[in-house]
Amino acid sequence: MHPIVWKPSPNFTPNVRSITTLPPTPPLIVLHTMAGFMAGTLAHFQNPTTQVSSHYGVGRNGEIHQYVKETDGAWTNGRVLKPTAPLILQRRGNPNRYTITIEFEGKDRGGTLDEAQYQAGLWLIKQIAARWQVPLTRDYIIGHNEIDSVNKVYCPGPLFPWTLLMKDLQTEKSLVSICDNGRPIAMGFIENGLTYAPIRKVAEALGYDVKWEELARRVNLRR
Repeated sequence: MHPIVWKPSPNFTPNVRSITTLPPTPPLIVLHTMAGFMAGTLAHFQNPTTQVSSHYGVGRNGEIHQYVKETDGAWTNGRVLKPTAPLILQRRGNPNRYTITIEFEGKDRGGTLDEAQYQAGLWLIKQIAARWQVPLTRDYIIGHNEIDSVNKVYCPGPLFPWTLLMKDLQTEKSLVSICDNGRPIAMGFIENGLTYAPIRKVAEALGYDVKWEELARRVNLRR
């Protein structure tokens, strides 16, 4: 777990989505590289005259800042010029209303990330995806350059570790303990916001006989 430091920005659109009633289409997670460093980015986002913000910033040392609530719209993806992301083309409208944005510190580094920064960003993306039921695919996790391919061609940058990031997002699982009234009965895992558990082990621990019916392709539980 990585601590998140609240650094509020006045630049946002309130209540563009509700976490209690998830939208039928999940938001997109958009990744950026900062034009400056963490301190300068914070000052820029907290200045109401800039009219710019992001939801999160991730420093090279792994520090995470949050500038805007996820339920509010940050102001950083609104300019759409020759987009290449399929879901931006499909949804249209102002992307600030259906995106959650992460800025990575890394001015003039081509999108490369330090190890602490990479791990913090990986953790943050997984947390956001779990909360909003965002599929961990490149359709839903995109770069700023896929919204504005004219002015933001280097955001997050040609050296950004897309291949490693998507591999880690799609293969890493969080182990969880499955309990019966506090008594551990099996180990499962969380993937893409959903919990999975071995049905035979859980059912038998709860007093069921478990039979796999091959022809019907079903699990039959009997007491």
